[in-house]
Parts: sequence; structure tokens; C-alpha cells
Amino acid sequence: MTIELLFWDGCPSHPKALADLREAMSELGLDPATVHVLEVRGEADAERERFVGSPTIRIDGPVPTERVGYRFFLQPPAMSATVAAITGLDAVSDHPGVDTITVHQGPGADLDWKDGSRNHIMAVVGSAEDYTELQAVNRLLHKEVTVTYADVSHF
Repeated sequence: MTIELLFWDGCPSHPKALADLREAMSELGLDPATVHVLEVRGEADAERERFVGSPTIRIDGPVPTERVGYRFFLQPPAMSATVAAITGLDAVSDHPGVDTITVHQGPGADLDWKDGSRNHIMAVVGSAEDYTELQAVNRLLHKEVTVTYADVSHF
């Protein structure tokens, strides 16, 4: 059995994921030192490794699939503010492969940077034919969706 943990440099979650993985392996009687840790460095590595996000834990390699599933979260900036408006959702929801867009913090929602990633603005869920299409959806999301804030307090 091959167990891998893949991550990109700067991923804040990979150290805890690795520690949790090694702990779970120990509890199952597996040698935690056998985890193969792989840093994904750029698009070429991501495509070759069929990397879906950081961190990724794989057992016996990537699972063959016909499409790449995704879930993008739009995070608020590091400040406290109130969401005033969200525009551009139609351009993203009309894109092939986008299954759902769920707004979690709509207009009027008070945001506090101390809530971290639990306070994401929205989630986009769908699938892409390949990693090039996955990147295109990510670019579309960042190009088309605009969140306007009011009552901004910087720290």
C-alpha cells in the first residue's frame, strides 16, 4: 500500500493533515514513517500528479476518473466588514460544469476576519473535463464575481 500526502508550499493545513494522517496510521498498526510527502511545485506537477487541492491524501495513487470535481470557496479579505453586494454570479452559474453556487454570506452579512475560513462568502461546486478547464473555471470566478463591502475596519 502506498500512502501519499500532496501539498503546495504555503498551504496552512498540510502540517496538521500530515500529523493526523500519521496518528491514524499508528492507530491502525501502519508505519507512519512510510507516508510519501510530495510538494507540488507548479502547474506541470499538478497535472502530472492529478493534484486536486492542498492537502491531498491518496492511497495507492490517484483514482481514475473521467472528470475533475471541485469546490471553490470565495474567502473574505482580512478585515471586518459588511457584505454590501455580490455581482457576477450569473456568468459563473451559466458556465458548463458548474453544478451549484451557494452564497453563505450575502448582502447584509457581517464578516469578521477572526472567523477565518468558516466565514466564506460563497462556494462553487462542479466538475471539469481536465485541469486546464478547472483552471479556467477558477479564473472565471475571480474575474466575474465581485463582492462589495461596507463598514470596513482594517486591523
